[in-house]
Amino acid sequence: MRTIADFRRAAVLGSVWQCTNHVHPHVSGERRITGGTKALKYTGTKADGTTFSNGRQDIPRRADVRIDGDSITWLQPDGSDGYTWTLVRDAAPAEDTTTETSDTPPPTAAVDPVAVEAKRVIRHFQKLTSEQRANRAASHRLGPRQRTAVGEYFYTHPDVPGTSFESRKRAAEAAVAEPGKRRKRVEAYAAKLAAETIRDEDNPRPVDPTDDVLAKTFEHCTRPAPADMYDEIRAAYAGFVAAWEDERHEAAKARYAALMNRPDVAAVAARLATLTERERRHLDAAYRHHFRLYRTAQTELTHRCGRAYSEQVGSKYGYRDVLHVARQVAWAPPPSDPSMFDHNAAEDYVKALLWGDLLTEDERPVFTGPWLAVIGDGGPRAELCERTEAYVSPWATV
Repeated sequence: MRTIADFRRAAVLGSVWQCTNHVHPHVSGERRITGGTKALKYTGTKADGTTFSNGRQDIPRRADVRIDGDSITWLQPDGSDGYTWTLVRDAAPAEDTTTETSDTPPPTAAVDPVAVEAKRVIRHFQKLTSEQRANRAASHRLGPRQRTAVGEYFYTHPDVPGTSFESRKRAAEAAVAEPGKRRKRVEAYAAKLAAETIRDEDNPRPVDPTDDVLAKTFEHCTRPAPADMYDEIRAAYAGFVAAWEDERHEAAKARYAALMNRPDVAAVAARLATLTERERRHLDAAYRHHFRLYRTAQTELTHRCGRAYSEQVGSKYGYRDVLHVARQVAWAPPPSDPSMFDHNAAEDYVKALLWGDLLTEDERPVFTGPWLAVIGDGGPRAELCERTEAYVSPWATV
């Protein structure tokens, strides 16, 4: 060091100096700079080991100190040495070295979105009509410049079409808030499409949201959806469809579980798992002959009982629930021979159990005949043999 400027550059934050006090040796010790520009702040250690953190040292004038290499000595009024600070280079690097070797990136200033969008704002000038200029000139509330104006400026933003603003800042603020408003509009359009399709009580079904479908759906809206919003509406509508399918699937699983946990249905499922090969052949033969006789009656009774069951349970899905559970129970055990109809006999029997009193005593055998004839469960049995032609149904006249 040669000058006070060199001392300033060396006394950076974190630098360590060894102080030697020639007047009061007991206060000599280490000094570590903690801040300050005009006056240095530091923490220190005295000769007896005690520490302090409120040290302060004013930047001296050149005439009050003597600089020798890495040391600076403050002089007494009589010219004698007062105390000396010596830079400890191994303890703290110089200021420029710290800056070059630091891996910490410089702090970045926060970006103001309004200021960013303000650069995209477009200013327009609109001339006033002769009547407007006359009215402004005759106004006693306007100032001199407003009374003599021939036009006025207005501002627009590309992200907010169809709207003008009186200042650049308001246009920028509207552009910043526009994504949220646009998202709400997209969700509203998608909800309307969902309400007319998947939420329809009579025929709930998703649709393919093509451009023609979207245009027809929103044509009577007060503010029809613009074409550039169709892709966003399709994405939001897909979310509605996924949520509706999940909701419908969970509700359907609960209804299926309630029907399958019935004791009579569970007994049929357990009996199916223990069928012998002979019983399967007899069920197949019984069902083939029975179905040829009563397939038309089964179709008519299925439609009638399905509608009545839906009304009875108060659910539009009741008809489908019975068919699904009957098939799920009957086909849970994998068929040993896919060409055999033993599972179909069990499926018809489960339908009759679930419909209950909706079938009369004369109609019930149309569904339960093959199962009761082979498995029994208290019903009358038919004469069976391994030949299909030998099966004689006891309800041939039903």
